Amino acid sequence: YKFFANVMFNGVLIGDEGDARLNNLLVEHWFRAFGGKEKFSIVNIFYPITNTLAYTDMLLALAIPYSILRLFGMNMFLANKIVLIGFHIFGSYSLFYLLKKKFKLNNLWSLLGVIVFSYSSAYYVRIGHTQLITISLVPLLIIFMFCFFENFQNKVKRIVYGFLTITLYVLIMYTSWYTAFFTALFMATFIVIYVCVASSNKNKVFSNVWMYIKKCYKEIIAYVVYAICIAIPFFKMYIQVSRMYGKRSYSEIATMLPELIDFFNVGDNNLLIGRFIKALGLSSRTYLNQGEMSVGFSLLTMGLLVAAFFYVRKKYLKEKYKALETEGSYTVQSKMVLVSIIYAVLVSFILLVQSNEISFWYLVYRFVPGGSAIRAAVRYNYYLVMPVAIVIANFGQMLQNRIKKEKVNLIFGIVMPLCAAALVWVSNYNTQGVYAHWNMESENKFIEAVSAPPDDCEVMYIVDSKYEDRKYAFHSYQLMAWEVSYKYNLKNMNGYSGQFPKEWELDNVWEKDIHTKAAEWIKLNKIDKNVYYYDVATNVWTKAN
Repeated sequence: YKFFANVMFNGVLIGDEGDARLNNLLVEHWFRAFGGKEKFSIVNIFYPITNTLAYTDMLLALAIPYSILRLFGMNMFLANKIVLIGFHIFGSYSLFYLLKKKFKLNNLWSLLGVIVFSYSSAYYVRIGHTQLITISLVPLLIIFMFCFFENFQNKVKRIVYGFLTITLYVLIMYTSWYTAFFTALFMATFIVIYVCVASSNKNKVFSNVWMYIKKCYKEIIAYVVYAICIAIPFFKMYIQVSRMYGKRSYSEIATMLPELIDFFNVGDNNLLIGRFIKALGLSSRTYLNQGEMSVGFSLLTMGLLVAAFFYVRKKYLKEKYKALETEGSYTVQSKMVLVSIIYAVLVSFILLVQSNEISFWYLVYRFVPGGSAIRAAVRYNYYLVMPVAIVIANFGQMLQNRIKKEKVNLIFGIVMPLCAAALVWVSNYNTQGVYAHWNMESENKFIEAVSAPPDDCEVMYIVDSKYEDRKYAFHSYQLMAWEVSYKYNLKNMNGYSGQFPKEWELDNVWEKDIHTKAAEWIKLNKIDKNVYYYDVATNVWTKAN
């Protein structure tokens, strides 16, 4: 409750009138599409452009529970808020289950892992980009992967969990490309490191993989074919948009790569060091996009991670060399997995950090498929909170397991995780609560006040005739038009998204030549329907010339 205190039991909405409002309208698109009112691939923006769903994140996983709530008549803004809070709760529980059942930690150390992840400073801030809450599905994805290997000798269960893993990952792709990309990047980093670690311990990794391929090649082919089939619509839409607009420039991406200080940048509203962060003047760095930089780790979280690195590595190396000397190999999978996660986090930090636009992230941008589409690369730091949480929780359990005396072990196992959880929570606490800068009342008030268009109106665009006295940013006007078009079931020439069509110039709705630009768009796209424009300033509809 405390995490969402500033948005609970009131009309305040998570995010702001920009991206969060866009995402709310996107899940509303899915609800209308499920009901047959719209085509799945065509969001009601930039009419008559097609394939507009691929202009931004698709949000399918969020849209499913949202549409169920809407089906029962719930307000679109309230339904969206409930889904976002529900996803956060689901992700927290899933991580707790992962730590307790798969990593074999006790309840309290598992709780510490949840606090590190679900109540991180980065989560307070990045939840404003509501599509990123898709990270809540990643613990479940890892659970499915664990189950796949745990049931490796049981063919039926192995296949079931194999298909569940593929299905969930593709669902994440259809929901948030950033989350899917970061998951693939971290998993690839982890796998490469794990293979190196296992091989150095005389584990027969390659021979075991080759044996599985020879024995179960039909199963592998089935996985590949299934993944391709369910991902075809995704790639078909996104590749078309990518070819149309090209990749982003590296100089643009470099403005959203963190400097070393940003790994500790918890923002100006952090309870403990917010004033210190503000005094550093980080917001004065005009060469960086400051709206994205506050996704660092609290000092305590980073301190625990560093301590975990040295302790786990020392213990692992001691056990490894002893086993290699006495048994010829080291086969403790839990330790090798944990060490590989720690090294993968370290490598990820090294990939991200920049100095004067020089960064190893250029390799990701240049050589990793899809890397050039990742503009806000600093968000990877937010994603890394999850593996960091796994490391810290395991570190705590390892410390407790060292204690031989039962009573001391019991006391340590209760007091330490609770104290650590409380301190981590305080060190991450944001005094303003989760990022929330719009509200349901104003949205509903605007929609209800919009007058009805003439009966013959089929297509609309929005203007503001009192341009010198305008109250909104350009994206607010675009999203207002989208809301109006939904209310009256109109086609919408306005739009706001991650991409914008070429030749579309209806962004500055207050400009005097907006009607000329609208006429050019109508002519260019051969729109033969009745077009009206809605004037926000006068609440009047007028037929376009």
